[in-house]
Amino acid sequence: MARGAPWPSCPPIRRAKHSRVGVPCHRASRQRSSERSSPDGPASYSLPNLAVNAYSSRASDFIKIADAVRKVLRRNGARKLPIWFTEFTAPAAKGRVTVPVYQRRFITTDAQMAKVVKATYPAFATKGRRLGIQRAYWYTWASTYQKGHPLGFFEFAGLRRFTGGPPSDRPAVSAYRRVARKYAG
Repeated sequence: MARGAPWPSCPPIRRAKHSRVGVPCHRASRQRSSERSSPDGPASYSLPNLAVNAYSSRASDFIKIADAVRKVLRRNGARKLPIWFTEFTAPAAKGRVTVPVYQRRFITTDAQMAKVVKATYPAFATKGRRLGIQRAYWYTWASTYQKGHPLGFFEFAGLRRFTGGPPSDRPAVSAYRRVARKYAG
C-alpha cells in the first residue's frame, strides 16, 4: 500500500453462534510495522487494539459482544489483541423520539440507562479481564435531551444534559460516579 493510500477497512465481525447481537467495529489506531511498501502488495500493519462501538438496552449484551469479538480475533490470529469499547451506550430515548424498529432493542428509559451503566462497568472490570477488555467509554458525557437534533435518539445518551447553560445530571450519572469511584485505576 503506497503512502497516503486509504487504510484497509475493518473486517466484518460476524455474530457469535446463538447470539442476537451484531457488532459494528472500527480500528481505533494503527501502527505501521514497516515504513516500506512492496510493489507486490501492502506493507504489514500492527494494531495496538481493536475498537468496538456497541449499543444495547441490556448490560449482559456488552459482554456477549466482547465474547463474540474475542472469538473472531482468536480465529484470525489476534488472540491477545486488546479490546477497547470506544463507545457503548443505551440511549434513554424511549417515548421521546420515533426510533426505527430495528434499533429499538437498544433504546431505554432514564431508569433503564442507569441500570445499564451500573451493571456494565462492573462486568467489564470482572468478566472483561478474561476477554481482554482494556478500556470502556460511555457515549456520551453530555447531550441535549431535545428532539430534532441530527443525532436523533443519541441526543438522549448523555450522563448529563447540556443545552448551553449549566449542565444538569441525568439519573445515570449517579450510577456512573459510583462505579467510577469503585473501579478507577
